[in-house]
Amino acid sequence: MKKLLLTLALCMGYLCTTVAQTFIKTEVKQSMRRVADWQIAHYNKAVYGDLNWVNATFHLGLVHWAAIAEQTDKDDSYYKWLLRLGNRNYWQVDQRMYHADDICISQMYLYMYEKYKKKSMLIPTQARAGWVIANPPSGSFELNYGDATTLEHWTWCDA
Repeated sequence: MKKLLLTLALCMGYLCTTVAQTFIKTEVKQSMRRVADWQIAHYNKAVYGDLNWVNATFHLGLVHWAAIAEQTDKDDSYYKWLLRLGNRNYWQVDQRMYHADDICISQMYLYMYEKYKKKSMLIPTQARAGWVIANPPSGSFELNYGDATTLEHWTWCDA
């Protein structure tokens, strides 16, 4: 009898833990979808622009969510949204040649290339990287916003 009760208790504990984990995963996934949908519905490229690092960090998170949504729910709408964004910007990076913030968008492009294998998604990123390698910055490492040459180096902690 003690063995039966112990077995039942262990089974109940296991089942409760498994059900609780499944419920939590489902909740997290639902929250992720709500956040992604809200961000897309309230997307404002006018404030920062599509290519700015602020929006680029969202795009990078969205490309990871797109993979989950497609794999688990067969929902490719997030990938389609990112394709439209990349296409309307011709897969370009932002303007400043050396500034890490201005190539942040390339991270999303690399993931999109992994999925679609379209060379056009990489050409601007490769061109920028090649240019920077061929033209090393000459400015000082001492950051001075009044001297544009000190902004050339990729000295940002998140670069």
